[in-house]
Amino acid sequence: MICSGFFVMSASALDGQPLAIAGGFTLVNDAVQINDLAAVALNIPMFEQRGLEINKTVDKPHATIGDVVTYRVEVNNPTAAPVTNVIVRDTLPESFHYAEGSARISLGSALDNPIEPEVSGNQLTFKIGDLAHGATARILYRVRIGVNAHEGHQENLAVASGTFSSGERTETQPARASVTVGGGAFSTQQILMGRVFDDVNGNGMFDSGDKPMANVRLYLNSGQSVITDSQGLYSFPSLSAGTQVISLDPVSLPSGFALTDGGTVAGRSWTRLLRTPVGGGALLRQNFALVLTGKARDEAARNSSKTNDKANDTDAQSSRALTDAAAVEEIINSVSGAGKKAAAQNTSTTEPVKTIYGTQTKTDGASSTAAALINATTPKSAGKYEMVSTETLEPVAP
Repeated sequence: MICSGFFVMSASALDGQPLAIAGGFTLVNDAVQINDLAAVALNIPMFEQRGLEINKTVDKPHATIGDVVTYRVEVNNPTAAPVTNVIVRDTLPESFHYAEGSARISLGSALDNPIEPEVSGNQLTFKIGDLAHGATARILYRVRIGVNAHEGHQENLAVASGTFSSGERTETQPARASVTVGGGAFSTQQILMGRVFDDVNGNGMFDSGDKPMANVRLYLNSGQSVITDSQGLYSFPSLSAGTQVISLDPVSLPSGFALTDGGTVAGRSWTRLLRTPVGGGALLRQNFALVLTGKARDEAARNSSKTNDKANDTDAQSSRALTDAAAVEEIINSVSGAGKKAAAQNTSTTEPVKTIYGTQTKTDGASSTAAALINATTPKSAGKYEMVSTETLEPVAP
């Protein structure tokens, strides 16, 4: 800067960018002359803050190995001068492969045209050409995610560069687009599931005779916990690759239960170590078989014995009642048949019988049936009986 007189200044940009003339906004590449202080105070010389602009987006933020994603790159020239030899260099993450023949480019409102980049390793180079001032170029292309892609947050960078008419080079800051990659069928994540149950028959496996244990808590070494459902089932989905340690919380068990040890010292622990198969990613299973111990087991055996005895008594009483009912029915049928036969031969003939009071009385079919019923319902063994009496008892004088 050179000053002379009261205030005279000649200004030029150190980076070679054009400046606005004093008192206006026209850009010039020559030095700008400022002759008074008002020009500095009211109209500071203007220059381009930046050259090309670039923006990059992706059609979906989450993808799995084997998926195809579409990237969109926009390059804008906000300057007042055209930019020539515009090039976009896009660096892809590892194992992201360009889908050949998928790239399209459009300038302004023009229709899409095919464009093929130069591929060198994981870098794509798109040659756009000249970009007029205020113009925008849009590039669409597809990428396939390979099997060697890393899971998680994957980011790729795109940079645009070009040359002004003055010969000066301009380059944008990197534009970023991110995709979160999941393994899908190639995932190393694991699922852990199993059951907690009362091993009634002691075979170490859950079958029809065993009882599921609900509301039992289990822990992982990472601090995650879960509670079994009404069927004794639990699951830990989406675990990271590597060895897993799962523990059963004995405080959450009913009193008197303990784990079956399987004859090993490690089996007597409340903790189990699960190793991931080679290659990672698996469905891991761990059951916990419980048994009653000590006084709890003896008490359960006594309660079971009492229940069985009560059931047997009930069955015996039911069997006796059925037997007595069958005998009564048989007697009634036989007596009824004999009475009808005797009545057909001689309806006036009667035989005296001795009652329980020692008196003789005439008998007919009805009285014989009553006597047979009395004899049939006479208790012959221990049990519970219901009796009906029609006799009248005379009071005895004091």
